[in-house]
Amino acid sequence: MQNLAKMVTNLQKSLIFVYLLDNFILYIININIKNMGIKLFRKGKKMKKNNNKGFTLIELLVVVAIIGALAAVGVVAYNGYTAAAKKNSTKSIHANVVKYVASEMAKCNIDGEPFGGDITCPGTATDVSALLVGDDSPMADKNPFDTGEAAVATGAAGTATDASLLGYVIVTTSDDDVVFTTLYDDEEDALESKVCIGNSC
Repeated sequence: MQNLAKMVTNLQKSLIFVYLLDNFILYIININIKNMGIKLFRKGKKMKKNNNKGFTLIELLVVVAIIGALAAVGVVAYNGYTAAAKKNSTKSIHANVVKYVASEMAKCNIDGEPFGGDITCPGTATDVSALLVGDDSPMADKNPFDTGEAAVATGAAGTATDASLLGYVIVTTSDDDVVFTTLYDDEEDALESKVCIGNSC
């Protein structure tokens, strides 16, 4: 909702800029017409012939101003769309990691082997946490805000509100719970989910 409000505010600013620029150009055109009116009238047909050869400087200025205004609005909209896409991708990765761990640990209830046998039931929160962030991690997602890094990372509890961890799914443990915390925007909005591991669940 805050993102939508920001986009509307940016769009309003852009439209005000376009309106002011348009009025300024019209003002310049009026001054030029008044100053050149007598000359245009005197040249008559000769001036008309010259005008047919191409665009006037004023026409070109108007076109450039319109293109600039449209580009400004487009850049604002594009930045808003990319930011929203990164946030949504981060939320989706968080949800997928939580669902994956919960479904794997549910295999213990049906005599299955969670994580392809890498963890023996009932397992511990520490074992699951280590598996998710190790070199052999089954999670291949990349951080939407830093595509060179894996999305799932380990960290101390409470560090997920650090802006440098934007987009990471931080895996920590609390008793028998694996805790997933994800910071998904610059305003320190975070998701937190827990999956219980072990006999006490």
